[in-house]
Amino acid sequence: MEIKTKLRILTWAMILLILFNITVLITVFSKIKNNDFIRPNNPQFNPDCEMPFDPKQQDLNFRQLLIKELELENTQINDLDMFREQFLHQSHILFDSIRIYSDLIDGELAKDKPNQDFIFSNSTKIGNLHCKLKLNFVEYYLNLKSILNKNQQKKFHQITIEFKQQKQFNHKP
Repeated sequence: MEIKTKLRILTWAMILLILFNITVLITVFSKIKNNDFIRPNNPQFNPDCEMPFDPKQQDLNFRQLLIKELELENTQINDLDMFREQFLHQSHILFDSIRIYSDLIDGELAKDKPNQDFIFSNSTKIGNLHCKLKLNFVEYYLNLKSILNKNQQKKFHQITIEFKQQKQFNHKP
């Protein structure tokens, strides 16, 4: 590839990244300006959980649903539990890291003159962690799929779609 072509591709990639980060910053600033966060006076706020729903309970429901609907055998249940534990452990680490970087950004935004480079750097780290979180889910899904027979795999795919749709429907603001 010619140098001009490479430069053109790099330039467009940088422009797209800059636009993405500007969008993130605009969203953050508008949320701050509108005071649009989950607060104790917000009906979605649950002091026992940092999210408006309980992910642990949802995970247990999903596990029970899989066992029942897929008619899993004991060895499959053991594998399911092992993959589930790995997935939850890694997800917990990633969520904690996202919270740390988010808190750093919040602290920087509270300053009189926030450092845009600091905010950009930490926003990029959060984006990378979100990517790792999604890849962690993909690995979990593929691991679960690998222990299922063809018929169970078809049911599994349908169950995950329905569960995801139900979760989105139940937790829209």
